[in-house]
Amino acid sequence: MTSYKYQPLNPDSHEIRMLEIHPTWRTFSAIKCSLITVNLDNLEDDSVPFGFYEALSYTWGDTTRKVSIKVDGSQFEVTRDLASALRRLRAKQGSRYLWVDAICINQDDEHERNIQVALMGLIYRSAVQVLIWLGPEADGSKGAMNLVNGITSINTDANDVVASLAKEAHHGKWQNVARLFDRPYWRRVWVRQEIALAKDVRVLCGDRMMDWDSLLEAAVFLTDNTAAFEPIAAELSRYTSGYNGVIGMDILREMILKDDKVPLEDIMLHLRQCECTDQRDKVYGALGLVGPEVNIPIDYGLNKVTIFTNATIAAITSTNSLNTICACQNLGRSLSLPSWVPDLET
Repeated sequence: MTSYKYQPLNPDSHEIRMLEIHPTWRTFSAIKCSLITVNLDNLEDDSVPFGFYEALSYTWGDTTRKVSIKVDGSQFEVTRDLASALRRLRAKQGSRYLWVDAICINQDDEHERNIQVALMGLIYRSAVQVLIWLGPEADGSKGAMNLVNGITSINTDANDVVASLAKEAHHGKWQNVARLFDRPYWRRVWVRQEIALAKDVRVLCGDRMMDWDSLLEAAVFLTDNTAAFEPIAAELSRYTSGYNGVIGMDILREMILKDDKVPLEDIMLHLRQCECTDQRDKVYGALGLVGPEVNIPIDYGLNKVTIFTNATIAAITSTNSLNTICACQNLGRSLSLPSWVPDLET
């Protein structure tokens, strides 16, 4: 079977590709999709085959472990993590329309990638909702999702939940919650922008789903009860505070709702603590959140030093403040960077 060949997009417009996931009644049948070219400025045209679309927020996972799906009848390789998301999201009846970066952007075309990454803020703003895919059920995630949902239920007595944290016999189920917040998703750079710009958010793990507000309330509860929860979580991982990441993402959402932007220096220093495969994304992953006064063209042909330097200049000029350079005192910073440019990698 031949591999999929992309048709070029118009670089002078807001053209994007949308993934149509074909329905099936069989859970484990082959994943079949189509790619449709649409213009973000004309989504209400009669020629557009869908009334709305959703955007996926996920982690690529291990890029060396791939499986094949079919796109317009041709073979297309995706990571196992993405394949599990597509299988979970496809409907039994009727197509589902989803924007997924790994498929909708030709990742081998650097010029297209530059243009499409610059549109990601608009793509996530325009989606009817953003779907967080934490991955398949594992490590007691079903019980953890149920417990997190239960924390915020009107039928749950908060005192009973606090008492449960203190019971050694219940530590196992709270460790499952810790594992849920220890998933790599919460540490990734791009998900900050994707969640902050979303009109609505749904969180999926395995066959369980909850809304963003329920997850946030549970994260606030865990923060309020850190003294009891952290020792339980710390037995599992060095990274035990993914729930703080949820709160941080919601703060970004509130800033977008209030001012429609986040200061570049704030989001740069926030993303500094996050993880990404390409360190340049610690700048590019911020650009959908900042205002029009920040002008940093996306160019994956530039090296990390140039991009960090350009971002620092933009942060200073857009705020008329030198606060950004106060972040240059970290140990282990790259000697290739100018002394006044923060090393966002450390």
